[in-house]
Amino acid sequence: MNQCWDPPRIKIAKAFLGLLLLMSFCLAAKAESRMMTKGDEQLLLTKVFHYADSLAEKVEGTQRFIYLKYDHKTVRRNFTLVTIPTMHTIAHGERNYTGETYGAITFNSLNDYDIESMYTVGTIAHQRKIMPIMINYITPAIYSPTLLRGELLSPFHYDNRKFYNYLLTPIDSTKTRIAFRPRTINTQLVKGTATVNTKSGKVLEATFTGHYDLMVFQLKINMPVWSNSIIPDRCEVLSNFRFTGNHIASKIVARFNCTTAPPDSCTNAMELMAQLRPEPLSAIERKIYEQHAQQKQQKSDSTKSRRKQLINNKVTDRAWDIIGDYLLSSQHTGSERASLSMSPLFSPQYFSYSNNRGLAYKIKIGSIYNFNSNSNLSLCPQLGYNFKQKLFYFNSPLRYTFNSRRNGWIEYTWANGNRITNSSILDKIKDEQMDTIDFDALKLDYFKDEMLKLEGNLCIADKWNVSTGAIYHRRTAVNSYDMEALGKQSIYSSFAPFVSINYQPSPTWPIFSCNYERGIPHLFKSDIKYERVEMDMSYKRYLKTLRNINFRLGCGFFTNKSDDYFVDYSNFRENYLPDSWEDEWTGQFQLLNSTWYNASRYYMRSNISYESPMMFITRMPWIGRYIEKEKLFLSMLQIEHISTPYIETGYGITNQYFSMGLFANFINGKFFEFGTKFTLELFRKW
Repeated sequence: MNQCWDPPRIKIAKAFLGLLLLMSFCLAAKAESRMMTKGDEQLLLTKVFHYADSLAEKVEGTQRFIYLKYDHKTVRRNFTLVTIPTMHTIAHGERNYTGETYGAITFNSLNDYDIESMYTVGTIAHQRKIMPIMINYITPAIYSPTLLRGELLSPFHYDNRKFYNYLLTPIDSTKTRIAFRPRTINTQLVKGTATVNTKSGKVLEATFTGHYDLMVFQLKINMPVWSNSIIPDRCEVLSNFRFTGNHIASKIVARFNCTTAPPDSCTNAMELMAQLRPEPLSAIERKIYEQHAQQKQQKSDSTKSRRKQLINNKVTDRAWDIIGDYLLSSQHTGSERASLSMSPLFSPQYFSYSNNRGLAYKIKIGSIYNFNSNSNLSLCPQLGYNFKQKLFYFNSPLRYTFNSRRNGWIEYTWANGNRITNSSILDKIKDEQMDTIDFDALKLDYFKDEMLKLEGNLCIADKWNVSTGAIYHRRTAVNSYDMEALGKQSIYSSFAPFVSINYQPSPTWPIFSCNYERGIPHLFKSDIKYERVEMDMSYKRYLKTLRNINFRLGCGFFTNKSDDYFVDYSNFRENYLPDSWEDEWTGQFQLLNSTWYNASRYYMRSNISYESPMMFITRMPWIGRYIEKEKLFLSMLQIEHISTPYIETGYGITNQYFSMGLFANFINGKFFEFGTKFTLELFRKW
């Protein structure tokens, strides 16, 4: 039996279908009205890029009260966690920590600020710092070329637009949502979204996610809506740190527009913090505080029978603190007048290796006492050991600054230098071709060098810097017994006054320097007569998008030499205790035989390097995401005994784990050898 539709049902169905069609047309029309043309998108992005230039308030000199709270959760940990700087508390302590700080912050710029902590509470013993690197994330400079103190290219700066793709979607008549993603996966790039004011281009809120320095992070910022300030109102950082099976999840929240002025003193910091905090604690944070209070109460209620166990626990905790504080972490302490800092006694980042120089390790110590704002006394020794030479190095400059405004100081230095050869033996072979010389087979006379130097410096004009003083060398033969048995002198001394002039036309120009030194025989038992002149030009130019070019040109020569003398230049010498990628990889020859530095009465050298976060490997899939920077090297040298310049080329990369360079050199136009250089970068910024 056929069943027919009733006429009312047909009318209802038609009406419902018509309503659906009408709604779809309305939605389509509304979406079309919200679509932005390419011109509108470019106009809004231009407003965002230049907002800080045109409308934003200045940051310099701004002072505000700041509230910080943090918590750290140990998801997984193993015995290797204790080797990581600032992690030794988590390695042997509780699995969860929380804490708060209320204080004042003074901005010199958005990424240059000083925080004065007024009141601090937390569950970490002795208020130790865990992952202090996270503080760098609380004030992202979203309108600057880099978000975090010279790292991470900001998507809201005009120069970085070529690295990002943008998708703009209107929210309403006053706000627009911008989604941004990097065009190439790279550790210096971030992705995320932002809500901006369509009229002014001001970023109202934004979320950034990225992977940098062993941390996967998410950064959320809320900007103040009542002013044109580029200082965030609230910033929240979520991070996940993973290394060798360890996993630490952390969170830090910063509030920058606190209005409550704290009292000068208080009897209970926890109760005061409850009054000062601008937002309530989360349920997890309250639970951590409660558990910590219960544990303290249990310890205070312990009976005498448990005293021995408590003492043992305290001894164990103190042992871990000593390991973490002095062996694995940098130390810094100070007051208004004095400060002391020391690098870790053992840390992977202070190891370096190269084919020529072998394995080396160094530590640094810095101390300063300020007499007033214009004068201070400092002692900054450096200690190190080169395993290839089996030689301990030290350099201990003691400096009194009497006028810091004019760069006026007097410095006394005691140090030992690289092993040096008595270059008079080279006179016998100076007419031979370079390709027939085997320095290792010549068994040159090696000497240990101990040096004392007294130097004074003063900026005599805005562009001129003059230093003068005297230097004393005592060089002792490594094998004194055989030297004396052969009738050769085993100890040489030299005393030489010197003067050095530096000239820099402007901060954007190279630094030009000229150094003159003259050895005076018979003074302080000096038995070496010589004159040395060196000229040098060094220049580092910072380019856009984290690129820079660094070059150095120089020459030097000895005159008025005696029969026995040591060729020892100031600007052209071997360095057996190199520093980081940034400090020592430019202006140095990586494969040059150490004997060459003391083999010629003159030299002419040039060194140039170019650094970029994205060059070759960083643009490759899968591999590029792990590379932070790439570097190209080209060096040339002309000395005696070679007919054509010595040439050295190189390519280097750096990431969160290490820096590595590959080098090749050419002698007399022919390939000679290939070598490498390697330094650890683990936790260098921590």
